[in-house]
Amino acid sequence: MSSWRPLRRLLTRSEMDIEASLLESAGIPTFAPDRQWFGFYASLEFGSDHGYRLYVRENDWQDARQILDERQLEIAPIYPCPACGGATRRLRRVLAIIALCILRNTFAPFPFYRRKRICLTCKTRHMPERPERFTAAETAQL
Repeated sequence: MSSWRPLRRLLTRSEMDIEASLLESAGIPTFAPDRQWFGFYASLEFGSDHGYRLYVRENDWQDARQILDERQLEIAPIYPCPACGGATRRLRRVLAIIALCILRNTFAPFPFYRRKRICLTCKTRHMPERPERFTAAETAQL
């Protein structure tokens, strides 16, 4: 019997569910130990950097890696890094989070985000341009 090997650590449950279902549709069994954990303790997910772990069997690891890497090539990031073209994420407002925790007299790190983004590959920080406002014709269609 082969053992389970960690494949990825994902930030959101939806990403984990998509990748797990993609692998299971290819016939590769997956195991996600954190799938139910945040369901029981939802407050831990709100502002947590823990992430969701995705495991596959040792003998399926290379195939799973290849399937997910092919999928990754098909998806272009919404806000690509200007330096390397990699995926980016928004930065948190750490001082606002600390101030809110002090004011509420609790430790519940609510994620306040900024427009500034950081690249996950090369760690470059940049501020994307604001999108253009909707025109009257576009809002009439909504």
